[in-house]
Amino acid sequence: AQHSAGRDVKAAETYAQALEQRPDYVELINQFALLRSQQGRVGEAIELWNRAVRLEPDNLTIRLNLGRTLAGIARHAEALEHFDAALRSEPRNADALIGSGFALLGIARFEEGVARLEAGLQRDPDYARNMPVVIRALRERGEVDLAARLEAAYQRAVSRR
Repeated sequence: AQHSAGRDVKAAETYAQALEQRPDYVELINQFALLRSQQGRVGEAIELWNRAVRLEPDNLTIRLNLGRTLAGIARHAEALEHFDAALRSEPRNADALIGSGFALLGIARFEEGVARLEAGLQRDPDYARNMPVVIRALRERGEVDLAARLEAAYQRAVSRR
């Protein structure tokens, strides 16, 4: 409740105290990591999520949160590991497909990245809003064929929204 109310300092204290009592409570760890991430304490958030992964390696939510956070600080190869783990749990998960697509692009595996983005758009057309900048970037890199493929997937997604 403190976290939701924006009482971040008090929420952090409460989370830390609760984790002393229940150090293996994964959802509590996840919520504390989300708070730390929102506070800009990304390193602490990553440590917390890594702790949660050790406790529940197949937890989809933890893997997605960790992947997004790592991608957000350009640690794309590490992010990809977590998105791939999420996909092993739920192979058609749009969040994991899109996240892994961006991570693959971040490590210059463009063909694979576009394929994942296409699959993610097919699962959830709401991700289309993110694609024009990617299409433009692919064109600027000279990846014209891949840009055209992603543009076609984008157009299909837009027409389904």
